[in-house]
Amino acid sequence: MPHTDGTVLKNQSHGTIAPREPRKRIAIKSSTSQKPTCATNREKTRRKARLFVLKSFNLTKYMSAIRKSGQSNLTKAPKKASTAFPVGSFVTFDAATGFIKPLVATDPSVFGVCQETIQSTDGDYASNRPILVDQGALDQVWEIDVSNGGSTAFAATDVGEFFKMGGNASLIDCNTRSSTAGAGFTAQGLVFLCVGFISATTTTSDASTGTGKGLFKIMSMSQARPSST
Repeated sequence: MPHTDGTVLKNQSHGTIAPREPRKRIAIKSSTSQKPTCATNREKTRRKARLFVLKSFNLTKYMSAIRKSGQSNLTKAPKKASTAFPVGSFVTFDAATGFIKPLVATDPSVFGVCQETIQSTDGDYASNRPILVDQGALDQVWEIDVSNGGSTAFAATDVGEFFKMGGNASLIDCNTRSSTAGAGFTAQGLVFLCVGFISATTTTSDASTGTGKGLFKIMSMSQARPSST
C-alpha cells in the first residue's frame, strides 16, 4: 500500500510492498529559550562594569573631599551607633567608644573619608556595623570644599596655612586659619595643611556651606583604634 507521501518500499524478505517509515519532525527551539552563550555572559559583565563606573562618577560629584594623589586604601571600620555620616565626610575614632565618627574641629587626627551615606532612616542606624572608609596617608593630597570666609575669604595666600574641619565633617573652615600652629597644631585640631588654591569662598559666617575649594594634606593620621577600647 502506498504511504501518505506516495512512496513505497519493497520488503526484501517477503517480496511485499511496505510503507516507508514516517519522517520524524525536529522541533527547533526559539532563540529566547536557549541558554546564554559565553558572549552573552561577557556582555552582561561589561554592562555591570559600566554601571559601576557610572555610579562611582555620580557619587564623586557629591563628595566634598576627593583624592588627588596616591592610591585608595579602602577598608572597613565599625561606626559609632546612631550617628549620621555624609558620604565624603572625614572620620576619626571616637575616644570614648573606639568606633569611627565624623570629624569635628577639636579632633587631633583623621582616619579617612567615609564612602557611604548613613542616615537616621537606615535600618542599621543604631548598630555598629562596619562601613567603607578610604584611609588616607600623610603624603597624599585631597581636594576639599572650603566654607566660612569670615572677614577674609579663602585665597591663594592661604597656601601654607593650617585649618580645622568645619560643618558636616566635610568642609574646611576658612576662618580657623593659622600660620603659627607650632608643634601642637594637631592638638588644636589644625590637621589640614593647604598646599594649593582652586577657588575663593564667597559666603561668610557660614561653616556649613562650601563655596571655596583648595588642595590639602592631612597632617595627622589615625592609624589604629584607641587602646582604651
